[in-house]
Amino acid sequence: AEGARSHLGKHIGAGAAALARYADSGALDASTRAYLEPAPRRALGKALRTRAHACIDVSDGLLAALAHLCRASGVRGIVSLDAVPVEGDAESAVTAGDDYELLFALPPDPALIDALAAEGEVDVTVIGRVEAGAGIALEVGGVERPLPERLGWNHFA
Repeated sequence: AEGARSHLGKHIGAGAAALARYADSGALDASTRAYLEPAPRRALGKALRTRAHACIDVSDGLLAALAHLCRASGVRGIVSLDAVPVEGDAESAVTAGDDYELLFALPPDPALIDALAAEGEVDVTVIGRVEAGAGIALEVGGVERPLPERLGWNHFA
């Protein structure tokens, strides 16, 4: 819904970073856990069922998920790269996959965000906004910048 804020549970980029460490070392250890043993946000998903305007997982990449969510909802989504909690390089993290976090739109209500974080047992971060229009945009330092050529994993490419 127009005027809503987009939110992200926890952080992204951990799956891709863990896969890169595994590819480099071949070691199966705690540092590769984010890739090998993802932790889907079941509690947060249940808490969002009756509260979120829209919700999608970011397993194929944050920007790809945002594009799907906005297309299905008939709105434009803007992500502030500066606000996205990431592991590793921010620009790579927003297009990487293998993160099982949730992206969702809520009314701008701090009490609701705090309640969802508690019920979902995960940090919740406001990463952007939703407005009238179509498509998605990426902001850095408050200025829109061109989107990467690849928004995320494409199963049909």
